[in-house]
Amino acid sequence: MARFLGAVLRVARRADVLYVNGLAGPEMAAIVAGRLLGRPVVLKIVGDNAWELALRRGWTIAGIDEFQRLQVSPQVQLVRGLVRRFARLATKLIVPSDYLKHLVIGWGVSPDNVVVIRNALTVVEGEKAGRKRVRPHLSLGAGRMVVTCARLYPWKNLEFLIRLVPDLPPDVTLVIVGDGPERKHLEREAVDAGVQGRVHFA
Repeated sequence: MARFLGAVLRVARRADVLYVNGLAGPEMAAIVAGRLLGRPVVLKIVGDNAWELALRRGWTIAGIDEFQRLQVSPQVQLVRGLVRRFARLATKLIVPSDYLKHLVIGWGVSPDNVVVIRNALTVVEGEKAGRKRVRPHLSLGAGRMVVTCARLYPWKNLEFLIRLVPDLPPDVTLVIVGDGPERKHLEREAVDAGVQGRVHFA
């Protein structure tokens, strides 16, 4: 970590602002570098790293909201404390939703330091032609599509969408774009719901 911090410091000296995307170890080093050099640090937060880590390692089964106020083990408390401390060290935080703004304010971040910039999708000319090319690639007919793009992790709750498919008109297909450790589980969920032919993974 010390070697990485040294490398970041060398690069950061030439920067006016440090933009940090996330809160894992390397990103924390970048925040430290910014503070040491007196450079503004803009940090983008798209979730709670402490909660995601605790969930993946089986340290908690709590949902993200419950996790925020839960009494946790010392190891989880350490990770959660680090995430919150480093979030407060940033000059500004960017979050993609009002929900996450509320979440990080709960970590002790000043509301004045949090800016909501929503994720965007640029629609370009030729979009309809693009849809025509996609359908054969996914072996889809002319029916309607419901498309979701997500990392395939438990907290995305994609099972909920799969369980809705039987209640949708028969020409509707659910297309899940993304990958992750939950893929096989979600494929089984589609089989169990009897809609494996109407749920496509891309």
